[in-house]
Amino acid sequence: MSKPIRSGADFDPPAGGRRRPVPIWAVLVVLSASIAGFAWLLSPDPDVASQLAEARSALDGGNLEDATRLSEAVFERSEQDGSTRGQAAMLRARIAEVGEQWDVAAEWYDRVPDGVLEETAARASAGSLYADRLDRLGDAIQRFTVLHELDPDSLQARRRLAQLLGLATRNHEAESHLVALVRLGNISHLQLLLLVLGEETIDDAEVLERFRAAAPDDPHPLIALARMAEQAGEISKAREWLESAIAADGELVQPVVRLGQLLVDARNGPALVAWHDSHMSFSLGLHPGGQLVLGDMFRMAGRLPLAARCYHEAVRLDPNRPEACYRLGRILVRLGRSSDAAEFLERARQVEAYVQAAKVAKTPDDIVDVARRADKLSLPWEHYAWTALLAAVRPDDRGLAERLPRLRESLDGLPERRTRPGANPAQRLDLSDFPVPRLDDQAVARLNEKRPSADRADAATPEIRFEEVSEAAGLDFRFVNGPGRADDIRFMYQTTGGGVGVFDLDRNGWPDLWWTQGADRPTDDSGRHRDLVCLNTGDGQLLDVSRQAKVLETRFSQGLAVGDVNADGFPDVMVANLSANRLWLNNGDGTFSDMTWSGSSGRWTTSCLVVDLDGDGLPDLYEVNYLAGEDVFTRRCEGPDGSRGICTPQTFSTATDRVFRNTGDGRFEDVSARWGLDRPGGSGLGIVAARLFPETPAGSLDLFVANDTRANFLFRASASEDGTPLARWDEIALGRGVALNDSGRAEACMGIAVGDVDADGHLDLFVTNFLDETNTLYRQDAQGGFADRTRSAGLESVSRHQLGFGTQFLDADLDGVLDLVVTNGHIEETGEEGRPFRMPPQFFWNDGSGRYRQLSAKGLGEFFGGAYLGRGLARLDFDRDGAPDVAISHLDRPAALLVNRSAGRGHRVVVRLVGTVGGRDAIGTTLSYRLGPRRVMRQLTAGDGFQASNQRVVVLGLGTSKSVPEVQVTWPSGRQQVFDGLPLDGEVVLVEGRARVYRLPGPESPGR
Repeated sequence: MSKPIRSGADFDPPAGGRRRPVPIWAVLVVLSASIAGFAWLLSPDPDVASQLAEARSALDGGNLEDATRLSEAVFERSEQDGSTRGQAAMLRARIAEVGEQWDVAAEWYDRVPDGVLEETAARASAGSLYADRLDRLGDAIQRFTVLHELDPDSLQARRRLAQLLGLATRNHEAESHLVALVRLGNISHLQLLLLVLGEETIDDAEVLERFRAAAPDDPHPLIALARMAEQAGEISKAREWLESAIAADGELVQPVVRLGQLLVDARNGPALVAWHDSHMSFSLGLHPGGQLVLGDMFRMAGRLPLAARCYHEAVRLDPNRPEACYRLGRILVRLGRSSDAAEFLERARQVEAYVQAAKVAKTPDDIVDVARRADKLSLPWEHYAWTALLAAVRPDDRGLAERLPRLRESLDGLPERRTRPGANPAQRLDLSDFPVPRLDDQAVARLNEKRPSADRADAATPEIRFEEVSEAAGLDFRFVNGPGRADDIRFMYQTTGGGVGVFDLDRNGWPDLWWTQGADRPTDDSGRHRDLVCLNTGDGQLLDVSRQAKVLETRFSQGLAVGDVNADGFPDVMVANLSANRLWLNNGDGTFSDMTWSGSSGRWTTSCLVVDLDGDGLPDLYEVNYLAGEDVFTRRCEGPDGSRGICTPQTFSTATDRVFRNTGDGRFEDVSARWGLDRPGGSGLGIVAARLFPETPAGSLDLFVANDTRANFLFRASASEDGTPLARWDEIALGRGVALNDSGRAEACMGIAVGDVDADGHLDLFVTNFLDETNTLYRQDAQGGFADRTRSAGLESVSRHQLGFGTQFLDADLDGVLDLVVTNGHIEETGEEGRPFRMPPQFFWNDGSGRYRQLSAKGLGEFFGGAYLGRGLARLDFDRDGAPDVAISHLDRPAALLVNRSAGRGHRVVVRLVGTVGGRDAIGTTLSYRLGPRRVMRQLTAGDGFQASNQRVVVLGLGTSKSVPEVQVTWPSGRQQVFDGLPLDGEVVLVEGRARVYRLPGPESPGR
């Protein structure tokens, strides 16, 4: 608990009870004495003044003992003389400082009386001692708060409160002080960045632990340490510290807000009810974070209009919290008010883009961009501050120098708030037709409901195990990552690595592999290094047939995509390169021909897609393009320690994706703009094509693009009123909930897995992200909206300290439930503690409800105990035993092939699909079947996330079922068929429009 300020003299309160009347003579006596005393005050005691002067002389002479004795004597004798008493206390404090008695000095500064000339200096000195010498954060904040009240324009008070409140994560309260520093013309670049970051913090664990050790009862370090514990996944410790902070000072709002958010994240309804009953206050309602928690609570209770009112109030209090704008927009969409939602969703995107741009702004052009964004968001103080910073780095810009004073004058009269008056979108939205938020009995009952347990929640974890067999299979492929070692990453192009694709080269049923290769230089095509094409012999071996296949792909390759471009039944391969992309046409005789098309060069393509988008039966080509700029392959940036290293994605311009329509005569035309797929502002790394929604037109597909540090894209296929596809796509990621995470933040998105994780009949999306973020699970609801359910799925804390790339859903134990695998690895070796370069892969077992449990490396197999720089990851059934296997590309070691050796696997049927109305590859076909109480849904998708292409089969896990249930197939054309009696543990081919089931020979049959 912070120590209260002592002000000179302390007075005991009068005793209780009725007072006796005072005789008039007593009043006259007291009055006479008061007049005499006042006359004495007008003439200071000469002995006191002399003693004070002697004390000063003793201090100047280094005689601290005499100086102490004399100053204390003056303080005691000057009880009725506030001025002299203040001088004596100040002198005594300075004596203690000279003797490095910091706690004594602070105590004497606190004893300077209120209202005297020395009060301001005393509060400032005490605050500095508590902050810098005594490590007592709460006491320092209290003293500087008083200093600010005494002198609102005190630069010292404003600076220290901005710093100390921020350290305590009381960012909302620090905001006005940061704005005041702009007004006073004295804000640094770092302080300006802190203003922009809002609720994001720059944590310093060492400093916070020092503060906590010095003042164990001070709640302020506990609040910040709780936040760090939460980010580290130590939720119980975070909760313990927050509860201790609340117990220490019940008037602090921030720990109450953070505790409420912890309970929301844990989906702990009963605890939330108790939290509300114990802590609901007027102050909590005035805190935007408090309104966010209340909104989340009502959302959990299913009271969406009440949640909307709370989110609306949060935006009214702070329109620059992207999570508040985003959640309000998402709720309004669900309530059928999409037109009202649009402004809030867009503001969330713009605020997040502004924050990301500010984080990396170093060059004058960067600062110009950030200032423009601030102005567009109606943040006048920040617009001016960024412009002033620009003027400092461009001293010779006369136009800027002339404009700056006028810009400053325009701020006169504005309040010390970030947003210009009248620019808050919440002020323009009327939600008075929604009920006033109140936690009624119905909401309490809903929050207190016991969540149903999952089918397998209490079941023992299965013995899932993978064996790494690359060496045994004869696979030895290492990625060439520019000059030098593959793990010596210096440039942006060296971060992404190569990809892996699965295809059946000769159509004999055995999955073959294509590994993309790098080069010595980003635009090198010297022929020294080439992609690897591996033929699966069917007996556990892989043969290098690259030369026999006439695949001379020697450019610096990234990802790849597999698809039957000319519908001849043989899979073709599109390879994404740093320079010109290539399309390799399968000739059907084991060889390929280079079919590079016009317009395929000039962009950095990472992932790609070969799929029929417009329903004409001919697969089209989609390029996911990443970054652009003349120096995108050569530029290096300066790190915090001054060293030169790789840059961030925000350093460069984004590259627009491109789409090429297959004309059917060997040509491809650029239809990016015509189809609405030329959306600017992306920095794509992964893509998935699927039929995500029931309303997706027959013959069309939806597209999800994972963007690095920028909002993701979700392109929904459009149709005319009669349902006819229009070959036009609308970007709807914000409205559907997949542009940002639930906090309204864009993440460094890379890999994508798609599947129905909770057996509700709707496809969900899982996206891998950067270190210190979390991977994100977007679950789809019945209305086609997505919600970030990462934490409730058990996938948050286990991914925060990983940097994920490739990922896939797969049913490892064939029980009809989708598990999850992720490959990890950093993009540079920082040497910082807690930020490893190489990272272990992860496997997560689904308990049947969509909640995941990470399995230990010990049980999974030796490979999972290692640490690597993983990149691409594809799913296949290498040995055709029906259990999914995994192929992984690396930067620092040979490629890996993991074969599923799990014990106790269930039964299955493996399905290959052939379309006849749309594309032959039948992408978007849905298969569903009943397995016990659940209805399982699987879909054949394309794109497959980060630089990978999965084997084109659908595995239907059956668990312990002794027969294959009826399977309903919905083809992309809209045609539906029902197949009954499929062979248990068999492999079949289903052809659109045909009732016959074609059973393939098993792996024990002769292969080649």
